[in-house]
Order: sequence, then structure tokens, then C-alpha cells
Amino acid sequence: MTITFDGIIPTKLNISNYIVQEHIMRYVFASNYVKDKIILDVACGAGYGSHFLAIKGAKKVYGVDIDENALKVARTYYAHPNVEYIKGDVLNLPFPNNFFDIVVSFETIEHVSDTEKYIMEIKRVLKPRGIFICSTPNIKYTKHPKYHVREFYPEEFWELLEKSFKSVKKYGQYISYFQRLSDVIMLKARIFNIVSRVLSLLPYGDAIKEIMRTMIHSNAVRQNTSLKPLKIHEEDISKFSKNKVVPLGSSKGLLRIMVAVCEKEEV
Repeated sequence: MTITFDGIIPTKLNISNYIVQEHIMRYVFASNYVKDKIILDVACGAGYGSHFLAIKGAKKVYGVDIDENALKVARTYYAHPNVEYIKGDVLNLPFPNNFFDIVVSFETIEHVSDTEKYIMEIKRVLKPRGIFICSTPNIKYTKHPKYHVREFYPEEFWELLEKSFKSVKKYGQYISYFQRLSDVIMLKARIFNIVSRVLSLLPYGDAIKEIMRTMIHSNAVRQNTSLKPLKIHEEDISKFSKNKVVPLGSSKGLLRIMVAVCEKEEV
């Protein structure tokens, strides 16, 4: 069965891509908070993260997404006894007040038209002293896809959260200058076809084309399920460690993703 979903699904084809690994490592980071807790995974997508939080000891995980195809992938490939996948809107969550111990929401806020309402809704469903773990790309190092409604500079992101939560701990995911260069010069397939004609006239042109084809191929992070989605396992964590979430300022690389751990006030 093939389910088309315009989102990230870890597969054998894309698992070496650093963007896919970053997505996985955000859930690895969040898993440190979930033992015996009731978790909401807002905009859960294909469900690989919700599934991982469950196998890491969450009491219950509710994965919510507005995309029915994403939920079909999640229910088909990432089912777990402690996970329930629900269709829902992040601006109108189908849960009572003060229900969750932890809310996880990765790469979501940049898609939301009303960020203030989004945060209010997260706070509504969080228990007093509950934890909100969220992330968003640094506007300087994103490709500005059309489905991003608002992108953030780090200072804007921190300020927005600090206005709304009792405390905000700051983390990040960093990329090397080489990875950034690779992103900048990455050629899309339609451009590759043009360049290929030129390369064919040059010595070693075929070898260069093969390298470029590999780069383009490995950069395709969004896949449908014609390739079976992969589950996250413990052995993956050490392989992807260079893309892990670390305290803000602890790396000399480029801050690509801002990650925050926010605590709701007691009352």
C-alpha cells in the first residue's frame, strides 16, 4: 500500500539526510521527559516520533495532525498500544483543560497563522507546571517553503515563548559550514538536466554527474510510503548524534533549529 503524504517519513532512501536525522533527534531529546507521562504530539505527521516516545516509556501519547494522509501513515506503520492518533487542529485541540504533562510540537509554529492563539491553546491543555517542548528553523538557514506562514530569528522565537511561560530553557541543533554550503549549491532535478548537457562535454563529466545525482537523491527528505517507513531504534541514536539537540551556544556551527523547553506556571 502506498500513501502519499507531503511530510517527512524516515526511509532507507532518506535516513542519511541530516534534516531527517535532525527530526529524529528532536524526539530523542524529548524522550528524556516522557517516562510515565501523558503526552501530546502536536502536528505528529507520520507518527514516527509519537511511536518513539511510547517505546521510551510514555504512559500515553496522543498524536494529533490535521492531515488525514499523515494519520493513515501513522496508524498503518507506527501503531502502538500506548499511542492514539487523532485528527485535529492545533488552534482548536480536542482535549480538556490541564490534561497533558508534556506537549511536544516540532516544526509546527512556522506553519501557524495565529501564533498567539497557538500558544494559548498549548497552555490550555497543559497541566500546571507542565512542559512544552517545541522547535522551529532559524530564518537564516531555511529554504523558505511556501507553506511556512511565519519564520523566526532566534531572538523573536525566544521572546515569544518567554512572554508566555514561567521559564524557557534554550537549546539548538547546529549544522556545519559544509552542510550549509551543500544546501546553498544543491541543484534541483530540473536544473540538473540542464547542467548534465554541459558536463557531458567535459572530461570526467559523467563522474561529476553521478556525484551530483547522489546529492540530489539524498536531499529528497520527503517521501511517500512506496518505501517502507522505518521505526526509530536505540542504535540509530549514536549514528545521528552529530545532529542532536544541545544547549544553546555549545556548538561552533550554525544554529539551524531553535529548540525550547518551556514550563507552564503553577496556577
